[in-house]
This record gives sequence, C-alpha cells and structure tokens, in this order.
Amino acid sequence: MSPMSMRPRYTRQADKRSVATGSFVEVFIEQGKTAFARGDYTTAIHAWHQVLNAPSLEDALSSRLRTALAEALFRRALSAAEASIGDLIESVRLAPDEPRYQYHLALAYHRQNAWQSAIPLYRALLERTPPYTRAAFPLSIALLEMGDQPQADPVWQFLSPEERKHLLGASALLKRRRKRDSPYTSSQEVLTFWAGLAAVQLRSPQAEKCLATAIKDPTAPREAVGIARYYLGVLAWKRGCHAEALEHWQSAAEAGMRTPWLSGNLASAYAQSAIALLDADGHRSSLTPNGNGAALSEALNLAEQGLRYAPNNPVLRLIANHARQHLGYRAARKGDWKTARRHLWAAYQAGQRRHALLINLALTAEALGQYAQAGSLWQQLVRSRPRKATVDGFMSNEQVVRVWQRAAQCLSRAGSYKEAARAYQNALRYAPQDVTLQLERIAALVQGRQYATAYSAVSDLLIQDPEHKEALTWKAHLLEQIGHLYAALDSWQRVLKLDPDHPAARQHIAHLSCQLGDDYLERDDLRHALIMYREGLEVAPKDARLRASLIHFYGVLGDLEKAQEDTERLLSERPDDLEVYYWLITTWVRLGKDDVIQEYLRRAKALQPPPPLSFYITLGIDCAKGGYNRWANRFAEIAQQHPSIDAQGLLGLAWVFFATGEPQRVTECLEQAIALAPEMAEAHLLLGMHLLSRAEAKQKAKEHLLQAERLAHQERNAAIAAQARRAFSTSSWLEGI
Repeated sequence: MSPMSMRPRYTRQADKRSVATGSFVEVFIEQGKTAFARGDYTTAIHAWHQVLNAPSLEDALSSRLRTALAEALFRRALSAAEASIGDLIESVRLAPDEPRYQYHLALAYHRQNAWQSAIPLYRALLERTPPYTRAAFPLSIALLEMGDQPQADPVWQFLSPEERKHLLGASALLKRRRKRDSPYTSSQEVLTFWAGLAAVQLRSPQAEKCLATAIKDPTAPREAVGIARYYLGVLAWKRGCHAEALEHWQSAAEAGMRTPWLSGNLASAYAQSAIALLDADGHRSSLTPNGNGAALSEALNLAEQGLRYAPNNPVLRLIANHARQHLGYRAARKGDWKTARRHLWAAYQAGQRRHALLINLALTAEALGQYAQAGSLWQQLVRSRPRKATVDGFMSNEQVVRVWQRAAQCLSRAGSYKEAARAYQNALRYAPQDVTLQLERIAALVQGRQYATAYSAVSDLLIQDPEHKEALTWKAHLLEQIGHLYAALDSWQRVLKLDPDHPAARQHIAHLSCQLGDDYLERDDLRHALIMYREGLEVAPKDARLRASLIHFYGVLGDLEKAQEDTERLLSERPDDLEVYYWLITTWVRLGKDDVIQEYLRRAKALQPPPPLSFYITLGIDCAKGGYNRWANRFAEIAQQHPSIDAQGLLGLAWVFFATGEPQRVTECLEQAIALAPEMAEAHLLLGMHLLSRAEAKQKAKEHLLQAERLAHQERNAAIAAQARRAFSTSSWLEGI
C-alpha cells in the first residue's frame, strides 16, 4: 500500500479521536457545572481536573476552566470548618490576579499564627493597583501580635479613623497589660472593648460591664462584637447561666467568629441545654412511647445545631441518635412510616448500628415497600450479631434462621432472586431439614432462572419425602421449563393422583398433551398423536385447546365433516366463551379454510360484549409466529379499527407487522403510539431501533433513542434505558465507520 493510500485512514482515525475527546470534555464540563451549582465542590473539582488533563485542550477553554476550578477550590476551602490552606494555595496558583484568594490565604495563615507567611501576602495585596485595602486591618493586627507598632508602618495610611482608634486602644493596653492597676476603664485612649478584654484577663468584675457596653457600640467592627460576645458567654457560663452563654456564643458565630474554642463551647452548651430539657421533662419517661415527643424533638434540634460546630462530639452524637431512635419508634407506632424512616435513617447514617435500630429500620423499610433495603438491613443484622451467648444481642439458632428467612423474603419481593436464594441457603445451614425454607429457596431459584440448581434442590427434598406434593409440583414445573415434556407430564400425573382437586395439575396435563400430540402430528405419527389428545381429554374433557387440537387432527386426516361437527358441538356447549373462539379460529387458520374462519370471526364479533382489543392482537401475533402472514395482517387491521385501540395495543400491532415484513406499517403504528402516549419510553425505543434498522432517518432515530433513555430513567426502567443507550452507541459507532 502506498503512503498516499494510507493517509486517509490516518485522518479518519485522528478525527475519531478528536470527536471522542470532544465528547469526553463536554461530559465532564457539564458534570462539573451541575455539581458546582448544587454546592458539591469536590465533585466539580474532580470533573474539571479531568478536563484540564485532556490532550489538545483549546487555550480559551483552558483559561475559563482554570478560573472556574479556582473558584470551586476557593469555595470548598471556605465551606470547611477551618479553611483549607492547600485549596487556597491552588486557587492562587490558578488565578493569581484574583485578590480574594490571596486575602483568604493570608487570613488562613494568620489564624495559624504563621505571621511570616501571612504578612507578605497582606503587603502584596496593598501594593496592587488599586490597593486591596481590605487587607490593611488584619495586617495591622498581625504587626501588633508580633510586637510592632502599625502606626509606624506604611499600612497606617490605608486604615479608616475607626480602625486606627481601635488599634491605638489595643496598643495602649498591650503596653500596660501586666499592670493590674492600669486605668483601662477611664483612659480616653482605650476603648471599652479592649478594656473588657483586659478585665477578662485580669479577672476583674468590671469585665462583663465593659464587654456589654462594647457590643452596643454601633461603630464597633463586626469581628470585635463577635469576640466580645464570646467572652460574655464565657463569663455567663462560669456563673452557671448556660442558656445565656449559649445565646452569646450563637451571636459570636453569627458575627463571623470561627475558632476551635468557640466550636467546643457551643457544642458543650447545646449538649447541656438538650440534657437539661430532657431532665426537666422527666428524661427517662420522655423516651417511652407515652412520653413527651416535643421534648425529644427539641433535644434533637439542639443536638443537631451543636453538631454543626463539632460533628464528632460524642455527647451530642449520643443525644441526637438516642432522640432519633425514639422519635422514629414513636412515629412507627402511629403508622407514620415516612417520619419513622427519616429519624431512624438519620441515626443509621450517623454511624449507629445497634440491633434495635437495625430491626426498627428494616421493619420501617418493609412498611414503605423498600424491600431491597429491608433485605440488606436484615442481612446486616444477622451478620453483625454477637457470637457469645453472654453478650447483649446474641441470637439463638432459631432466631438466626428466621432473620435469614426474613431477609430472603424481602429480597425476593425486591426481585433480587439470586441474593434471596443465597440468604435461604444461609438459613438452611442452621435448619437443614426445614421443608418450608427449602420450598421458598426453590421458588427463589426458579424465579431467578437457576433451573438446574432448583431441580437439584427439589430432588434433595423428594429424597426426604418422595410423595411431597409441593415438591412434585415444582419438579413438574421445572421439567416443563427445561423441555423434558414426557417427564413433566408424568410428574403432573403423580401430583394429580395425590391431589385430584389440584388447581393447576389438570391444566398442565392438558397443555402438555396438546404439545406432545402436536409434535407427533408434525411427524405424521397419527396414532400417538390421537393417543396423547385422548389421554389429555380424559383428565380435562372441557379443555378448549385440547378439543381444538383434536378438531385439527380430523382436519389433517381429511375428515372435514367430523371436524366441523366437533366444532359446532363445542360452540353449542360454550357459545359465549372467547377462549373457544380463539382456539377454533387458530385451528381453522392452520387448516386453511377461509370461509369457516370468516364465519366464526363474524360470530365472535356479534358476541355481547364484543371481543376486546387483546383478542385480535393475540390472534395476529400467534398467526405471525406460525407463518400465516395473510391472516396475521388481517387480524392486525381489525385491531387497528377497534374503538379501544391504545398505545400499548399499537406496540403489539407493530410487532405483528414487523414479523410479516411490513416496515412502513410498523413505523405508522409506533408513531401513532407516541402520538397517543408521548411519555411511553418503550414506544420511542422501538421506533428508534426500527428506523435505525432500515438505515433511514438516522437523526430521527437517535432523537427517539435519546428520548427513550430519558423517559426510562424517569420511570426507573433500567432495562429500557440500557437498551436505548446501547442502540444509540451503536448508531454513533456506525456513523463513524
């Protein structure tokens, strides 16, 4: 191959890589935007980092992305309990011209007493054009903390008169801070705020009066008010006025104060208030079902407020979780399961795993129909149980069995049949002879389509009890599923012998007799076919399908007179039975007698009430499966004119027309279905796949597939969503070839 002939192939591959990269970039940018909008800065940062690391990123996009990433890092840093210096450093690196990032980085260093790192950043901000004067006051505070005089520093020119006044007062106090007799309460150069702080340090009774005056000063900076409130809270706490202390500390937090001491004090105050509230209400009695729920709710509220400042405080966590569990229990007793779940789940998410909580939460999940979660909780309960009999929460073998069984039942109801079967197996380890458990496990295995394992379990049970009716029923059902029709028929006959009134045995024997008789008839073994039909009729003499099969047998023999006679006899016995009409019409379709079909179709239409839409759709589908396309289309056309035609029915007709090779009519049916039900995900999926298979209107096909996936997600239909996504990916791949 020449170099020239290879070049187009290289170009196509490069184009594919470019398209793939572009798609990757768009997805992660949108993911980051969505996360940023909801305040999930960590996810936004991760997504945008992925994009920045992508090759061949445009310069303009890279610049905008760096700006957005810097803002996300900045916001994450400020949203933390203590600003993250690492995030702030990265923000400054990505956006060096944004003064807010440098300012808050300097503050973070300052709070850690890292003055050598903070002061250069403050000075750099003041050297900007125009100066970032917000940095002047904290720089002056830093200079004071290092023992320097801000009034002798160039920073002084950037300060307001009020800020200078406060700094002069602080400087004057620092000069005389070791003199107990200093006139801090009367000196004109010292403000009441600083005098109050000095009084606190000297343990003077004047401290509270000075600080109370300071918080009323309208010219006092917000930070100063916060500090004054903090120390007023400390003084109130020492006097035993816990509610007053909490009020002051709340005000300090609202003023922007963020220190570990304030967080710790708030946590202690909230905990003390919650405990006092429960004690005042009669703490022990309030936690009983008949106690005061209002006290519990208020105690929970106080504990949760405290946890905002000290998330790991053990006392607050204990109060909150205790209140949540009892509030959840009270709500459950009243039947308010949603409220019960909210409280119990909050306790669970807070790390509580006590057995009582797991039991109550599992029962609540069951009551709300959340069986998958309930099953998981029951499993967690039994797996986390203590193994020593002397430990609280120990379970006997019988209890272990019942919890595993409860977990399995919930998982079965959630459709997790394989996991349910494993749970039953765990239960059987402790009770291997429990027949009920064995049967429930077999049911889960069958529903999970684990037929071989289910058959093995049935065989084991029949070894224990060869005449066990329900085990024989499962055996017959399984043999039928895996196609062993003779063995299945024998098992059903054994079931019928044990229970002549069994509700399903006769029906299954009739069905299997039909199948086996039809198989013999297709192989021209007329004698065995007749034997099978007659044996079936001995068990189920009124079965319409069996009698129709025998009519078909006489038709195949050429005895149409006998076939017509038996047809009329069956209709005379059950003149208004649609099932009879259904099997007779399909029988005469197979015999190819159009005039007879038309007659019975006319009679069926004359019934009162007339046949439903499903009657004609089912006839059409069965005829299409048998290759009788002319009649399949005829039945579909009748269904299209039915007065109760709906979107679901049109999907069935689309299948009929697809099977009979009528693509245009398939498109028409699916478009009509969407017109009737625009939110039906399945209709959009089928139309998209149909258009794609015809290589026509590819753009329209992709639109329907995207719509199908969107609607399927809304309906929580994972199967349709996955099909739509695969079909869309296939269409995109085909376009790239």
